[in-house]
Amino acid sequence: MKKSLFACSLALLLLLGCGSAAMAEGIIVSGDGQSGSVISGDPLSPALPQQTDAPINLGTTSAGSSLDLLLTASQDAMATAEVTFGQLPSGCYVESVLSGNSTLHYLRGTPSAAGSFSFTLTVKQGDFVLQTLTYSLSVMAAAPTVSGPDSARIFVGDSATLTVYASAADGGALSYQWYMNSYAGNQGGSQILGANSSSYQVNGEMPGTEYYYCVVTSSNNGVTGSTASQAATVTISEPTINALSVSSWPAKTNYQVGDTLDVTGMQLLAQWSNGINETVTNPADFTVSPTQLATAGTQTVTVSYRGAVTTFTVNVAQAQEVVQSIYLLTSPNRTSYTVGDTVDVTGMRLQVVSNLGIREISSGFNWAPQVLRSEGTQNITVSYQGQTTQFQVTVQPVQKVIESISISRRPTKLSYTVGDSFDPTGMVLQVRYTDRSIDEISGSSNGVTCVPTRLNQPGTQSITVSYQGFSTVLTLQVNRAAAAPTPSTPLSTATPTATPIPTRSPVVDTTSSHSNRSPLTLVVFLAAAIGLVALIAYLYVSRQNREAQQRAERAKLRAAKKAEPEIEPLDDEDEAEPVDEGDAETRDYFAGLFDEDETPAAEPPAEPPVEPVGPIGRHEKPSVQNTQNLKIFTDEDE
Repeated sequence: MKKSLFACSLALLLLLGCGSAAMAEGIIVSGDGQSGSVISGDPLSPALPQQTDAPINLGTTSAGSSLDLLLTASQDAMATAEVTFGQLPSGCYVESVLSGNSTLHYLRGTPSAAGSFSFTLTVKQGDFVLQTLTYSLSVMAAAPTVSGPDSARIFVGDSATLTVYASAADGGALSYQWYMNSYAGNQGGSQILGANSSSYQVNGEMPGTEYYYCVVTSSNNGVTGSTASQAATVTISEPTINALSVSSWPAKTNYQVGDTLDVTGMQLLAQWSNGINETVTNPADFTVSPTQLATAGTQTVTVSYRGAVTTFTVNVAQAQEVVQSIYLLTSPNRTSYTVGDTVDVTGMRLQVVSNLGIREISSGFNWAPQVLRSEGTQNITVSYQGQTTQFQVTVQPVQKVIESISISRRPTKLSYTVGDSFDPTGMVLQVRYTDRSIDEISGSSNGVTCVPTRLNQPGTQSITVSYQGFSTVLTLQVNRAAAAPTPSTPLSTATPTATPIPTRSPVVDTTSSHSNRSPLTLVVFLAAAIGLVALIAYLYVSRQNREAQQRAERAKLRAAKKAEPEIEPLDDEDEAEPVDEGDAETRDYFAGLFDEDETPAAEPPAEPPVEPVGPIGRHEKPSVQNTQNLKIFTDEDE
């Protein structure tokens, strides 16, 4: 029995030893060795580590940073833990937490002091020791919290104070070191010797931009932590003058024309942007304009100093000037002209030498001649207060430029018939030029064009006469061409349906006066009238002959009709009235001959008419009733 109990106890001790070793292997330490943290293993499957004298490294943390590290776990809900050797970091403690059937042991709290710490943790169940573990922990000094410095803008010669504000969570001692950098960053700067306080004074020695930052170090129990501040930008610029004024006028303020300005005794007051007021008395430090007083009356003088300006006035009296000579400094802008142009002296400058000195003028002088009347190289004489000088100009001849053309004499032939070609013989053009000269040229000369050349439309016709890009209009009268008579065969019923209307007589050009009508025009007019009378007589006689032939044709038809048997017409049919087709053809034919709108005439009868005989006369177009009466009369007469 005793042997059995001893065996069970031994087995229990071995089991507890194996569990302790497994728990030691389950602790995980993370960090970079300086400011890391310790993270425990899985608390739900704890294993008791074996008892060891070698410390278990918990890693590194910072003073002021809270801890929550799982040290070990016991598979016994009644297990307790206590620190039996060494010491915990100030502000830290061990806490046991029941989790299911296990007890978890944590290192918690916030270390307030830096240093290296080693402690032994003993886990018990009542008086029975389950585990004895040794741990080590490094606590770094807390890195200080830093704010500032602020950027600043100063002028050359001024200074600015940069300040940082720092604190350490562990209450460590703070030290400062300022750095100057070439860019707006807090790394890689140059250490400023002697700049070891929370503030640093920057002196503006020359214009530009500079960058400054401060590294604050906290020391705690021989351990340090550092923090670099943000970079401050310091802009250094030259001060400017906000206002410039004359605080004391010069001793001399009255002058004569031609005198030189004297600023002896003048003082300036400059108010700078950095708040400094400066009195300027040395004339070499400022400039004045003008220095030569050339205008009579009250004259304003401008004073300039360090980019700022101010003014004051002086009185300038007119002195009696005696001009001794003048010289041409700059010729006029224009030296080439055309005959008739006016001389332009814009741009010309003269040098005037007088008892008052030498000066330049660009106006107030006279010149002759002012209008250029002849071509070639000419001298223009310039005079000023009794003294003269000269310059030369080149005068080109005037080029004749056409201004307009017109018809001064109309052509000899003014009346045409459709189809004739225009004849410019006798026409004279008057050409006017811009120089007011006038030339006359023949309408048949080279370079004169007339459009159209062929007259194809009856009535008033416009001829465009052109010469060297200019044109004018000539109006002519174009007559219709006389229609040639065509022989035709007499129709079966030759009753006149239209009275021939004589064609229009040639229209005399109304644009010309009676005094311009030539004998040839009268001859043409009489010949046209005689031709018209002859045409009317021919048409009348032709119609009489056709009517006689048609009467004979009707007589034959009536005789043939009497020989045919008589056919009774049906009661319900209306007897159709015969159509006199020959009479319609005659009407169309005569209507075509005398159509004023030139409507194509009807085709004439195929057979030629008999030779015309009888008197000349004019008839009106008979009505239908007159035509029937004519037929009845003819039948009875036959």
